[in-house]
Amino acid sequence: MRVLLLGGAGTQGSRIAKLLAQESSITELVVSDLDGERAKRVAQEVGASAGFGLDIRDHTALLAAARNTNLIGNFAGPYSDTGLSGMRAAVEAGVHYVDINDDLNVSDLAAQYSGEAERRGCTLVLGIGGSPGLTNLWARAGADRLERVDRIGLNWIASISVFARALWIHRMGMASASVPVCRAGQIQEIQAWTEEESLDFPPPIGRQTVRVVGHGEPLMLHASRALLKEPQAVVCKGGYWVEEFNSLLTFLRDARLCTTEPLQVGESPVVPFDFMVEFLTSRYFVESPLFQRITALDAAKGTGFGVVVYVEGEKHGVRTRCTFRGASADRNLIITGPAVTAIMLLADGAITQRGVLFPEALPSEPVLNSLRKRMTWEEDMESLEDTQISLT
Repeated sequence: MRVLLLGGAGTQGSRIAKLLAQESSITELVVSDLDGERAKRVAQEVGASAGFGLDIRDHTALLAAARNTNLIGNFAGPYSDTGLSGMRAAVEAGVHYVDINDDLNVSDLAAQYSGEAERRGCTLVLGIGGSPGLTNLWARAGADRLERVDRIGLNWIASISVFARALWIHRMGMASASVPVCRAGQIQEIQAWTEEESLDFPPPIGRQTVRVVGHGEPLMLHASRALLKEPQAVVCKGGYWVEEFNSLLTFLRDARLCTTEPLQVGESPVVPFDFMVEFLTSRYFVESPLFQRITALDAAKGTGFGVVVYVEGEKHGVRTRCTFRGASADRNLIITGPAVTAIMLLADGAITQRGVLFPEALPSEPVLNSLRKRMTWEEDMESLEDTQISLT
């Protein structure tokens, strides 16, 4: 299979390029990036077929590149800006597509292209990173093991590690005033960065505090609720293990600096969200004592990513919880592992569904069995009552 990577010289894209270059099923691997020189350098370092500069916003150039491949891997965030461009090119070219979209627009994008992708015989797998992605796969696996599903909790914790512009856009979006959750079987909007909960993550992370965040899982799993046995509640919580950074995001939310409603400043309209992105990536903030303190604390704690997913419902007439836990000091492993697995399963013909798919729509056990070659995790099933149950 011929694969074109968008954002292939970035943090996640370059890691994925290195992994794909080792696979015999990938007959041609092309690394593209807005920074053409970096794309060439990454291609040479990993042994890819070629590397070149490509602006994902240039539809003509992107479509021409898409027509010379079999699959597009889009790792150029923020997906609020790039998700639609990548999907559109894939569908028009009639090729497969994989991304790690973790923005709230993921369900809207799916609705736009699902029918057309199916008619053209291509598969678009959206949001198959760490969260969403691994979280969705574990939610489906837990639901498959129960007879009835009541509640799904998806939780992640991470180091900050990178302060790139695209990540500030994503993080501010997560902390915006209201975010979706599923309660009583319906999507509701609640205030972001609330409902604190302490959870035990596997080593090397340990106990951490998570809060409701603006990730796509509640919308994705609600759209797939029939596959998940109609859960009544789906909540995604997350955070960073430097509390000063969580406090900064809380301040941005409370001060309404994440709003996209223009504010008139003199004769010029200023969008607070846009202004803050510019400010947070400027030397004024980067040289500030607050930024220096946050980066020092983050560096002292090291890098890492942890995920805990629990699915509660009923098995053999007993209230039961299935729990999945994974963590790694390699922050990128949990994000890139599911994406590479999806690409390889498409390359090998193991994913036969066509159209736009969320990760939970994939056959969970075959996908997880393949993913186990790249990472490990813990699973357990426990009764929520006094009665003990068989786990088979």
